[in-house]
Amino acid sequence: MLSSSLVLAAAAVLGAQQPAFLHTITPGGARTFVNADLGYGERLFAGLGPERWEQRLGAQLALGSRFTLLASGGLRTSTGVELLANLLPTRSSGFAAVGVGGMLDYTGSAVALGRVAAGFRGPQWEVAGNLRLERSLARTGARRDALDVITSVGVSRRFARPLRVGLEGVGEDLEGIFDPNEAEGGAKLMLGPTLAVAPNAHWQLVVGGGPVLRLSHSMVTGGSSVPRDLITRSGYVIRSSVGYTW
Repeated sequence: MLSSSLVLAAAAVLGAQQPAFLHTITPGGARTFVNADLGYGERLFAGLGPERWEQRLGAQLALGSRFTLLASGGLRTSTGVELLANLLPTRSSGFAAVGVGGMLDYTGSAVALGRVAAGFRGPQWEVAGNLRLERSLARTGARRDALDVITSVGVSRRFARPLRVGLEGVGEDLEGIFDPNEAEGGAKLMLGPTLAVAPNAHWQLVVGGGPVLRLSHSMVTGGSSVPRDLITRSGYVIRSSVGYTW
């Protein structure tokens, strides 16, 4: 009985180190990983990625047990740094963190960031959610929301030691479902499957994607600093990430 409990606890810790999602941050853990991403999408919204090809390098660094440092950037992608404070012990089955940072977005504008991340890790299931808060520092005449909120949620299940299958969604300007005057084109959502393969404790491949849906169309049709957010047609995205953990 004791040995079974130790095996389950070890599996939970291992799962905590290798992220099961592409867009949802899962902080905590005592190890560090780096990743290289490649994606392609059409008619995307700004919080999801650039149009066409995206290449991104990223790192998640554990600074002791209390803090996690995130860094990412690429040729056509946003570049940013965030520092998260972990609110729960490293070996807890749940995780919660809050953080701040900054980035240059896809248009080259400076953006202040905030993030809230929370979730649960178990031997088989992992559930995670993020709220990413963006405040543009660009001094332009374009009409934008005072605070952009990008929501991401993921659920993943381990079916065998190297394989996880899940579902992940990313939403932006979801208040547009109820507000016809939302300033950046209305509510937008990506929802699709994820597949993670980890042949050992160090390497992992995550692949996912899905349709990009326009849930509403704002009556405000001009002045956005990101004109593609005003597109009314749905699109799609495919993304892969190769990560190394140590």
